Amino acid sequence: MASFGLQGDWANRADNTLPKSTRQEGLQLYHFQCKCSRCVGDLDVYQVCSVSPVIHLNKFSLQPDLSKLQNPPIDRSKAPRATAEGIYKAWQSETAVKNNEATAENVRQRWKLCKELVQARMSAMEPIPSVVLQAISLAQADSRTWAYALPLSCFLATECDPYKLVAPFMPWRVKGAMSVAKLLSETARLTASGELANNCPHKALVDILQMSDQVTMCEATLRLVVHHATIGASEDWEVLKEANDMLEEVEGLDGREKESAMLRAWAADPEGSEANAFFRTTVLKPINKLAALAIGILDEHLWDTSGSAIARIAR
Repeated sequence: MASFGLQGDWANRADNTLPKSTRQEGLQLYHFQCKCSRCVGDLDVYQVCSVSPVIHLNKFSLQPDLSKLQNPPIDRSKAPRATAEGIYKAWQSETAVKNNEATAENVRQRWKLCKELVQARMSAMEPIPSVVLQAISLAQADSRTWAYALPLSCFLATECDPYKLVAPFMPWRVKGAMSVAKLLSETARLTASGELANNCPHKALVDILQMSDQVTMCEATLRLVVHHATIGASEDWEVLKEANDMLEEVEGLDGREKESAMLRAWAADPEGSEANAFFRTTVLKPINKLAALAIGILDEHLWDTSGSAIARIAR
């Protein structure tokens, strides 16, 4: 079996999803030259993902389209290797100068650096995932932009993390799915009360959530979290404990027996025709719609919320 990442303790010395030159710099102190397949072939995250021996595990995930993972819809001509590495180096320099401070203006400028990667649809390439994470933190700091954290988190969970971390039981991916579940739990409450429509300035986001069964989406995502956390972590992992508690609470809601039964069938057999169709229609379709809003939010909406704290900081 081919090896696609730094082995053993060396994995802690350099993030193997970063550009090769950056990984090599991180290992210079240890006088170590990695000869894994990823380093020897100078493979990016998409090339590694497409031939990963664990890619099939994503059949039970928020990115179950294996054909998309094997043949990602990217255009390298718009962001060739040298350009991608240059973008990452520019981001490194910018964050070092500003101590990685996640102010609105800093994050907006960092997002602008990613323009060519965005045009190439190479969203799993750093620094895009890091910039999106900072944007999520900014969004959650303001009541008018708080809901933006959900489409941004869906974007990470469907367009970034599956390519960077192919095995869905990796702790970072489990945490990403858990973030989606927790945000869905909150937006479901706000949608039901009408508070979301009254406060969120993004009409398309509000419309998607109003037309979606957010409770079912939350329950399905929690089932993914519990399944993969049980594989990739210990029983006392706080994320697993919280997911189990939330799942028990959701399952106990009145009038949801049919939906929960369908999701249990899906969890038992993700490829079963009826349960799979239910998951794709009720859960995956709206999550993908939410994820599709992320680029627009980062291009414009997050910085254009009249009267919000983020808008005031950005000006």
